[in-house]
Amino acid sequence: MKKYVAALDCGTSTMKAGVFDLRGRLKGIASRECAPRVLPGGRYEYRPQELFYGACAVLQSALHRSKIASADVLALAVTNQRATCLCVDAQGRALSNAISWQDMRGQELLAKFRDRMSGESFYRRTGLPLNPVFSLSKYLWFRAMMPSLYRKAAKIVTLQEYFLSRFGSEECVVDYSNASLTGVLDAKKLKWDRDILKAARLSVGKYPGLIESGVKVGTLAKGAARKTGFLHGTPLISGGGDQQCAGVGAGAVRSGIIEITLGTVADVCSCTSTPVYDPRMRVMSSVHVVPGRWNTEGMQSSGGASLRWAQNTVNGGKTFSARHFRKVAQVPAGAGGLFFYPFLNGAAAPHWCEEAQALLAGCRHSHGPGEIVRAVMEGVAMETKQIFEVFSQLALPVREIRMTGGCASIGLWNQIHSDVCGKKVKTLVCPHATLLGAAVLAAYGIGAYPDVEQGARTMVQAKNAFTPVRSRVREYKKIFQKYRGFYSHLETTGAFKRL
Repeated sequence: MKKYVAALDCGTSTMKAGVFDLRGRLKGIASRECAPRVLPGGRYEYRPQELFYGACAVLQSALHRSKIASADVLALAVTNQRATCLCVDAQGRALSNAISWQDMRGQELLAKFRDRMSGESFYRRTGLPLNPVFSLSKYLWFRAMMPSLYRKAAKIVTLQEYFLSRFGSEECVVDYSNASLTGVLDAKKLKWDRDILKAARLSVGKYPGLIESGVKVGTLAKGAARKTGFLHGTPLISGGGDQQCAGVGAGAVRSGIIEITLGTVADVCSCTSTPVYDPRMRVMSSVHVVPGRWNTEGMQSSGGASLRWAQNTVNGGKTFSARHFRKVAQVPAGAGGLFFYPFLNGAAAPHWCEEAQALLAGCRHSHGPGEIVRAVMEGVAMETKQIFEVFSQLALPVREIRMTGGCASIGLWNQIHSDVCGKKVKTLVCPHATLLGAAVLAAYGIGAYPDVEQGARTMVQAKNAFTPVRSRVREYKKIFQKYRGFYSHLETTGAFKRL
């Protein structure tokens, strides 16, 4: 009898669930929107109960569509958007809304924290730049602005702990990959950093226990079994952060294979055997879901979000069709001299400029929708190339790109990345790499594979390949120098601060 594993992925804007066999073949999938509420002042929040009901609904739908008996599902693992956090009581029940990683409300408090610990010291400990994207800024806000809530909270958790607790986890624990995006974990020693917590005036008792990914944390409770359709007693396995899981689901678990998640963000990840810290703090180093590995990462905060902006701007908010992309493909490389800088949520890696704003530069009468869309796609690829340059300086090889995420289905964008970066780009048989990566961890967690690497080799298959075209590679090298030079001028002159 065949056996299967299930995975839940709570992303920034979409909740997904899938059922896979132990060869990585997707048997059933379901999804639903779970976008945060956008509030004044750059605030983004989720209602936890809505997320939980959404999670149960997609799990139930995925199982139904798979036509697999619940008794044949061996385990369930959870992966999630990282750095989003909420306060819970001792039973794991939500006491607050979940504050999204996109939320900037703790920015001023983080600036005050910098007076007590330098950005350099913080980076050496955590592998992260001192930026409001990470959970620390949210912790500071809870303590300073909601003191009674902070005192009442038993724990401050990521979405994975919240879901696992509601599903039946025996204790409140967080895997290292999620913990390493909070900003309070020593990513080398794999312990909560007491010096950071002291400087932030936070209590270590507010944080969960620490475990590896792919570990059994309990079994599915009766109430959760009724809501999801899965069998009571199904093992619950610790998953991990969405980007690290995507690396596993893309098969990027060895040196030289780079995984790019082209979803709401554009995240560029390299799996390493040791922590790799950049002296200039341009890229992050987080703990991988693969035990004993780390993840060197360059995150762009607006990848697919930039294309969505273009859809809203030139296509009335309607999704671009294949016909649209065929027209964009007819626009020559360089978009007729039009540059787009994809900083809709500030500039993340490799710039880390919170004041940066998106720019469409070089507009002329001759430019139309095709040039605008191509400039947007090229702008994201140009930022990826800058991250690769940092990787090169850190002696991290880039031999092949595995493209994942919702925008990986856009062949033109894959080809643009290949031409701009001068590297072969491959897509995957299963495009849901984050979900598949969590499924690999579920399989590993029940002993189906001796290690995560073997699970990935068995369950992940590459599909289409996009090869760089030499003439366009040469052209993009010239364009890249102009693109980078204009950004450098904006940064050094302080133009963003004056906008």
